[in-house]
Amino acid sequence: PTSSNDDSKSNLNTSGKTTSSTDGPKFPGDKSSTTQNNNQQKKGIQVLPDGRVTNIPQGMVTDQFGMIGLLTFIRAAETDPGMVHLALGSDLTTLGLNLNSPENLYPKFASPWASSPCRPQDIDFHVPSEYLTNIHIRDKLAAIKLGRYGEDLLFYLYYMNGGDVLQLLAAVELYVQSILITFVL
Repeated sequence: PTSSNDDSKSNLNTSGKTTSSTDGPKFPGDKSSTTQNNNQQKKGIQVLPDGRVTNIPQGMVTDQFGMIGLLTFIRAAETDPGMVHLALGSDLTTLGLNLNSPENLYPKFASPWASSPCRPQDIDFHVPSEYLTNIHIRDKLAAIKLGRYGEDLLFYLYYMNGGDVLQLLAAVELYVQSILITFVL
């Protein structure tokens, strides 16, 4: 139903609400729509000047590991230049990592701060279950006695297991066998 009063120029729409025909359509630059836009902008997440975050939706994670935690961390990094690397990260190419390589980086990449790639025993490969015998025989194996080995095998163990306990054990055995080793640290 519509009103026949032309002076008011208002119509009832299908929902029963009165709309004014003089208002016309709402365009983005329309002055009358600015109050509605301000109300719509206040519905979202707001960061107050003191750093507090308000109007967080119910389903959003609000702990320090969620989006709000990241937002507050980035805001803190803006005031403390020392936190910029923690909040925004570092460019890995400045650390010597070739991101343009066509090969996958992860098989032998230990870390951007590692001086050498992963050792063969540290690389994760798919091994068929038939070859996984360590669980079945580890209690049956005799202890390793490095005193039985010659200097060639001890040197191999020393240089191939850098930074490992086996390197230290090989160094001790080489020392016991009176072979001098110069350590480079």
